[in-house]
Parts: sequence; C-alpha cells; structure tokens
Amino acid sequence: MQNEGESASFQVALQRAVARKRQHPALDQLIGDDRLMRALRDDPAAWEKDGPLTLPGCLASELPEFCPPVPIIRALNENLRELCAAGAIRRRGQLARKLLNGEQFLNTQSELALARTLSSAGWYVQLEETFFDGRDADILATRGAEKRFIEVTNLALKELGGGVHGGQIGQLGHKDRVVQKIANKYREKFEVPLENGWAEHAWVALDVAKNHLESVDTFFQTLLRLPQWNNDLAAHVRRECPRLSGVVVYHSAPAATHVDVDAWCEL
Repeated sequence: MQNEGESASFQVALQRAVARKRQHPALDQLIGDDRLMRALRDDPAAWEKDGPLTLPGCLASELPEFCPPVPIIRALNENLRELCAAGAIRRRGQLARKLLNGEQFLNTQSELALARTLSSAGWYVQLEETFFDGRDADILATRGAEKRFIEVTNLALKELGGGVHGGQIGQLGHKDRVVQKIANKYREKFEVPLENGWAEHAWVALDVAKNHLESVDTFFQTLLRLPQWNNDLAAHVRRECPRLSGVVVYHSAPAATHVDVDAWCEL
C-alpha cells in the first residue's frame, strides 16, 4: 500500500486513517485501503499543513476537534453492518466515495439511518438505486406491492425562526422555504422521468434535524399532521410537484442508528 514517492506526512495520514477504519469492520470492508489512499491524495490540504492532522470524511468524525461527545463513526459502522446484512448496499464504490467526502458524509449518514429505520419497519431497502436514464435514488423501499423511490434532502443550517409559535404559522416565508427544498429535489431527480413515462412512486424525504427542533416540531405539527395532510402546505407542494407521490418528514442525529419519522404525507 505504501509508495516510496509519497511524503512522510502523507504516510502518517494514511496510517492513521487505516488504523481508524480498522476499528470499525463494516466501514473497513466498504472502504478499501486503495480507495482511502486515493481520497487522501485528492485532498493534500489535509496533510500538507501545520497543525492538527485531518482525515477524510467520516474517518474524521471522532477527532477531538470535530464533535467530541458523539461517536458518529460507531453509529455509521452499525448502520452499514445491518444494511449490508439486509442486502441493501450494492453500489459500494459510490457509497464509499460519499462517506469519504467531508461535505457529504453527514447527509449520507442521515440517509443510512433512514434506510435502516425503514428496514426495521419491514421494508426491503436498496441504496443508490438506478432508475430512469441512469439516475439514482437515495433509497428504494419496497413492501409487498408498494414501491417508493425516495430522495433525501434537508432544511440546512438555518432555523425556521421565531415566527413559528403556538401552533401557528407566523411567516409565509417559512412555508415557502420548505416547499422550495422539496420542489428542488423533485425537479433534480424525478420531474423529467415522470414527464417521460416513468410511472413509479416518487417521494422526497425531508430531514429537519439541522434546525431548532422545538420550532420544527411546532411547524410540522401544524402543517403536516392534519388528517390526509389536507392543508395549505400540501397544496403548495402539489402545485410545484404535480407528480410527486408524497413527502416523508423525519429528524436524525449525527450518531443515529434510527431516525424519528414525523409523518408520511401522501399527496
């Protein structure tokens, strides 16, 4: 695995990264040493600088400077183990690349936790499932005759704000932002297939965990938990995403092995 042409600092980074993943067998099996070496070569800033050594993506998640009390990598390893045993992971290289990407791996961990939650609830789950014209969905969940292609997005690092209070919607902008996040993901993955003969059920999963949960809970209790989701937000989503089958709202945590599903909202 070592290359005499590599710098000493690169070798130190590689040894530390390999040692870290060896502690987590499912992660170690998914991310081969050669792939890890390539990831480090692609990110020389991680080891060609003074100061603390950084490791790629999920392997950095237990370093003291990154989120000390949360054993993210352990939860990730557990999710990978269970999903591998369930036959959910077939495109291993693509998943490994996402987990080694510092900007993607927390979102990928959220996807894995949702997939494991669905698997535990009796769904047969497949990750990174290819469908129309080479596209892929984050999750394909199948139970009996029911099949749901699910694409995951999140509300990002921004609170819904103080306008949400007492079960009321204080500002239309809150609703518009939620609708826009759902609509963007719908257009990115599902709009073209659904307009060109693809006839499966497309869902968007919205992870609200990167917001202030008290505000989020009030917001979605008002908007999403009414019978049959027959409310104003649903009408906005239907207008923007006329062929979307539904939205699942959930909140995860970085060290989650399962997620809390707030609502399955059929459109």
